[in-house]
Amino acid sequence: MADRQEYKDKNENPLSTIVRYEEMVENRKQYFFDVDQFEDIIDHYVSKGELKEARHVVSFAISQHPFSTELVLKKAQILADSRKPHKALKAIAQIENIEPGNPELFTIKGSIYAQLREHKKAINCYRTALEKSEDKAEIWMYIAFEYQNLGNSVKALDFFQKTVIEDPDNELALYEIAFCYELNDSLEESIGYYTEFLETYPFSHAAWYNLGISYSKLKKYSEAIDAYEYAIAIDENFASAYFNKANALANLNRYKEAIELYEETFKYEEPDAITFYYIGECYENAEQYEDAIIHYTKATEADPEMADAWLSIAMVMELDNRAIEGLKYIEKAIDLEPESSDFWHMYGNYLQKLQYNHEAEHAYHEATCLDSVNKYIWLDYSEFYFNSGSLERAIELMLEGIGNIPSNAELEYRITAYYLANKERNKACTHLINGLELDFDKHSALLSFYPRAGELQTVTDLIALYREDS
Repeated sequence: MADRQEYKDKNENPLSTIVRYEEMVENRKQYFFDVDQFEDIIDHYVSKGELKEARHVVSFAISQHPFSTELVLKKAQILADSRKPHKALKAIAQIENIEPGNPELFTIKGSIYAQLREHKKAINCYRTALEKSEDKAEIWMYIAFEYQNLGNSVKALDFFQKTVIEDPDNELALYEIAFCYELNDSLEESIGYYTEFLETYPFSHAAWYNLGISYSKLKKYSEAIDAYEYAIAIDENFASAYFNKANALANLNRYKEAIELYEETFKYEEPDAITFYYIGECYENAEQYEDAIIHYTKATEADPEMADAWLSIAMVMELDNRAIEGLKYIEKAIDLEPESSDFWHMYGNYLQKLQYNHEAEHAYHEATCLDSVNKYIWLDYSEFYFNSGSLERAIELMLEGIGNIPSNAELEYRITAYYLANKERNKACTHLINGLELDFDKHSALLSFYPRAGELQTVTDLIALYREDS
């Protein structure tokens, strides 16, 4: 039986309640707590992530208050948070007929169905909660996320916008609105939405920030910078706005200013690998290779698993005539992401320049096995053999590439060059015609790769014939 002498006033400090509960557990006694106190104790353990202890508390609480729907709802939420959704639904079923008008019941039930990926059932529960709740903004947002999970970004957008009408300070909803517009290929509409929103709420740093994102995605970098500047003016500690403004500046080739802003973010949040990486990229584009290597290296120190940073060190070393030294860095990138066709492709190009031909052939082969529909891999792989004088092998590879990527003009023009170099003019003309029919304008790729083609009457006649028809 509970020791009722230990009962304290329900208005006591929640911390005192938790201390008294832990004292009870330590002394293996049973004290009495009212429902509000139990809720404080449960919330304490949930906030600390100690869900197992929270489940113990809620079981003990229900033994003292078996008719409390609040405690059963707590139990259901804890079970859901513990990834026990079916047990959570059973708990909900115990009280569904007792308090059918309780919106929290249907909100929790909706979250359980969401966890089970039964998104339509989740939406139905949230809609029921909406009918019974005065606070609609949060529930609208839950519905929006479920529509996103169903791939219906149009419906999701509608409910995120409803959320913001009710709660204009909801930064998450403001961000998701931009994401939905992007999914709907409606970035111009996104700009209109945020511009209109800011007429009513001009001091919303989140809205200015998302307006900047929309401008950036449309490559309107100057307008994006203006929007980010407003966001920073409203919240000078807004690290993400500094970061995105730096990205916009980098896209305008204003590398010095971009670097300064990337470094500005370190005042407001811990330096991270991605920021060091972008600083390195700015230095690389500005041809300050030593500084680029320093910052790419800092990126690898912050995140040793960041394969792109290891790769970039190698690429900059190659640009700085230190390709042999850079070899171990590109190999490290490959070790980290052995399934990346792009990495194997770049590795092949890298090895070819070092004249490590056997190793380069292996790298290109790996790249084609991982991605057989990347035209650039076939172009470079076959060129590797073309440059070494192995015309038959170059043709063989290009035919394989065309088999994997039919109706590609660039591949047709390239094999035309190979056949011309191999003195197989009829075959060359067949593929030249294919290329001209697919994309006349790209015939310049043939002439730039194999200038001698422009000296052949048959080739120039065919080009002239298709120019008249184009």
